Amino acid sequence: MKIKINKKLVLFTSILILLPSLVGCVFWNQLPEEMPTHFNLLGQADGYDHKMFAIFGLPALMLLMHWLILFLMIKDPKSSNISSKIQLLIYWIIPFVSCLSMISIYGESLGYSMMTGLLGQIFMGVVMIVIGNYLPKTRRNYTIGIRIPWTLENDENWRKTHRLAGKIWVLGGLLLLLNAFVQLYVYWIFFLTLLLVIMIPCVYSYQLSKSES
Repeated sequence: MKIKINKKLVLFTSILILLPSLVGCVFWNQLPEEMPTHFNLLGQADGYDHKMFAIFGLPALMLLMHWLILFLMIKDPKSSNISSKIQLLIYWIIPFVSCLSMISIYGESLGYSMMTGLLGQIFMGVVMIVIGNYLPKTRRNYTIGIRIPWTLENDENWRKTHRLAGKIWVLGGLLLLLNAFVQLYVYWIFFLTLLLVIMIPCVYSYQLSKSES
């Protein structure tokens, strides 16, 4: 049985995503014509856009992304396997990203030091830890998890792969969280961690499928 969309929660989270546009209107005259809209891992602005796009375009794009993710979730033929906690995470992840991103953009545009790099690294670490805790509890589906041929065709492969992936994602999140404060080889640590938490479960799943065949 497919899950049903929570219309009230969709409405509330959609309004929350667009709320930064209202804030932008309030501070319109104080904001520069060109606003920083992209930051590197060190928190340095490396991308700028006109304030019309920054204030209205970015939240609108995030809203479309939010709706797309929810649409894919409810259309998943195995959506009933997605736990209620994972569903809740899917409902809230984009609204949280929207508010956090726009707060950083407005703050930097108004001349405040928002420690964007630090906040971004902390956010990624926390998200990985949260996902890592829920991965082992997620049953086979086409929306959330390590969705590769070997896990999707076999429940036991899915279970074992996600049990391992959960531990690796939590360790990876802790590493990113720690390095957010240490700031040691930020780019290397960040991208190497992402590579490992993705590749190790995939390789493990493939080895499982070979040993079971």
